[in-house]
Amino acid sequence: MDNRNYREFVEKDTIEQFRGKPNIQVLHDALARQLQDLHDFFLQLKTGRSLSDAVGAQLDGVGDIVVLSRREAGDLASYAGRGGETDDETYRKFLVYKVLKNTCDCTYPDIIKAFRMFWDKPLYYSENPEYPAVMFLETGLLAPEDHAENLLSAPIIKAADKLSAYIKCLEEVEAGNNEFGDAAGETLEALRGMEMEEVSWFLEHFAEAFGLTLDGLQRG
Repeated sequence: MDNRNYREFVEKDTIEQFRGKPNIQVLHDALARQLQDLHDFFLQLKTGRSLSDAVGAQLDGVGDIVVLSRREAGDLASYAGRGGETDDETYRKFLVYKVLKNTCDCTYPDIIKAFRMFWDKPLYYSENPEYPAVMFLETGLLAPEDHAENLLSAPIIKAADKLSAYIKCLEEVEAGNNEFGDAAGETLEALRGMEMEEVSWFLEHFAEAFGLTLDGLQRG
């Protein structure tokens, strides 16, 4: 919404025969003030309620819209190893994650859009035949000011990282390397401690298969 001189706007919109008349000018002044007040209200609503600018109770209102309370964000911060902080800036980051979760179907364009929420740098997509159904995204060299940690510390990303580690442990145990047994148990405990619906569903439906041989998978 652009800033404009409403007094000048109202004057120009008046037919010529009424311009400059004292009574009409009083009406113009009153109407211009009301238009300006309305403009200021919507401008404040646009900026004060936006995810990037809202603070305090206004930011909590954004949380109501995306369905993530400040307390829930604090729990997620704990899971992500960020100490359970619930200040505005930390809360804002987790609201971004929640917006992403609410709107992402995990298609290639969705994932690229998600990356764009954290930094505006070139992204390169590739596939590896040895890893079917896996997308590899490269950003090039990132500097500290690019704040890659905002993405890497997202709860869903941290969970994916632990799931990958857990699967690796299962595969090693299945291959006879029992040294990974304790690590598998510890990682599984950490995953369950996240209390994330997506993680619980994956563990229930897929995790066991990674500890089976090909013959075991066929029998299952």
